[in-house]
Amino acid sequence: MKKLKIEEIKIYETFENKLAECPFCVMEKNYEEQLMHSILGERIMDIDFYPKIGNEHKFCEIHIEKLNRGSDKLGFAIMLDKIINEEKKKLHKNKTLQKNDDSVVKKLLSLSKKTSKPLNGKADYECFICSKLDENNKDNIMVTIELWKKDTDFRVLYKDSRGFCNNHYINLINELEKSSDKKNIVDMHEVTNEIHLKNLERLQEELQWFIKKFDYLNADKPWGTSKDSVQRALQKLLGNH
Repeated sequence: MKKLKIEEIKIYETFENKLAECPFCVMEKNYEEQLMHSILGERIMDIDFYPKIGNEHKFCEIHIEKLNRGSDKLGFAIMLDKIINEEKKKLHKNKTLQKNDDSVVKKLLSLSKKTSKPLNGKADYECFICSKLDENNKDNIMVTIELWKKDTDFRVLYKDSRGFCNNHYINLINELEKSSDKKNIVDMHEVTNEIHLKNLERLQEELQWFIKKFDYLNADKPWGTSKDSVQRALQKLLGNH
């Protein structure tokens, strides 16, 4: 029996899910849920984490809304209270500065609006959760590449997958093109392109049948696999939107 590291087992198990439109999206969603649960649970009371909320630890609108949809309203209220408190401090500080030097305030405000460009093209590095997801996604991709290099069984799983969402496909291709080990990953590059195209074509066929089903002539014909094709197409195009 082959020995696998914990992070490799996670990759293996996710790729074994034959219905996943993007294995990396599955891992990202699981990690995001764990992260949000810990933020509103043990982290909100952590003496190292709590003081940084609203300063070092910020949250984008998307993740604020996702946290709001969670069941831990107490933890969310504590977090919002801390964020509001920090905003009040900033307003007071900026008001004081404005009396002395308006140019300083403008510089501070302009700096606060700048964000780093994320790896996946959609995350916000000023958001604590987005930045953690981005790091985790990169780790998952690197482990996947290493598995491809050394494990022939994994290659079979990879080739039989449904491909990836556009964001993770781009991430993966970028990492493959940056790799110095061209000898071992050139096949992976080709296979990745092949399965991505093949599965885009598969989804398009399902969508086209979904559309045709609205013609009364096809009303009694079976849906096949097309009934949820709209949501899966969104997943393929947008990832975990």
